[in-house]
Amino acid sequence: MGRYGNKNAKKMKRKIEIGWLLANWNGHCSRQVRKKTGGGTRKVSIDKHSIKEDILKIGKDLFFPNGKSCHGPENNFIFDVKDPPAGSGL
Repeated sequence: MGRYGNKNAKKMKRKIEIGWLLANWNGHCSRQVRKKTGGGTRKVSIDKHSIKEDILKIGKDLFFPNGKSCHGPENNFIFDVKDPPAGSGL
């Protein structure tokens, strides 16, 4: 009758939502890039043991196909992975 552990903890994949925030040169005033300009948010399934670099690669592949976006080539950007605080609207 009791619970037999956390089923989600046993899964080998995690579902995450990934998006693209564009910031000015000093890292302030971030804004979300909308889908019509190559951004938006995407739901992806990643390995449970994925690290930051794995998630970064997935994001680059999604938002910079062939190393390019409508905002410019991949080498014109500085990339980072962040987890926005709950309730931030991002």
